[in-house]
Amino acid sequence: MTDKTGEEALGFHYFDHGLLRVVIASYDENGNIKSKRESIINTYGEEVFLPQNYHAVSYLEGIFVVTNGEKFGYVSSNGAWITSPVYDHASPFCEGIAVVTNEDGKKGLIDQTGKVILEPAFDGISSFSAGSALLYSQDLGWYLLSKVKGKFPPSENTEPPTSSEFHTKITITRGPQNTFDYEPDEIIVLPPILSTPSRTTHPSYTAKK
Repeated sequence: MTDKTGEEALGFHYFDHGLLRVVIASYDENGNIKSKRESIINTYGEEVFLPQNYHAVSYLEGIFVVTNGEKFGYVSSNGAWITSPVYDHASPFCEGIAVVTNEDGKKGLIDQTGKVILEPAFDGISSFSAGSALLYSQDLGWYLLSKVKGKFPPSENTEPPTSSEFHTKITITRGPQNTFDYEPDEIIVLPPILSTPSRTTHPSYTAKK
């Protein structure tokens, strides 16, 4: 078991997309711990690698938040980079969306392809829960983000799916306390949440001998 809490504990308690974070310890003849280290195993009990010189911060929805001690990025359960490590902080994906922080301390949102769906311009963004999240800016006030599934006409800034296909959008509603005359984009089209990969889709992971 791990003594980590909060986001850093994510990925230790059950298999997610065929992988589990673990702590491996070695003991002396008296049963005392000599050393311990974090690792990742698949459902066959084999240890698998993350990219060299990176370690996992958290793991949820089949995606690792990883860091080299300076910058943060995302790696999928099949070992592929979703985003390069370019963020000053990164939160785990929740309902297909993650909160990222740039070098100025501003927060934005990305989807599971790594595409920026809300530019880092806010002072606070909550994780999504039941399809909703909160945004806060000292200059702009509060906003409520709501995910809606359905058939929607495409806007000028969106790509397929078309209006005849089901997809997800985010609507952004300003809070009642806002006085600043600014409106962000109202609709953001999201790609489908990543499907569970099979064991054969782990080409960049190698079992440790």
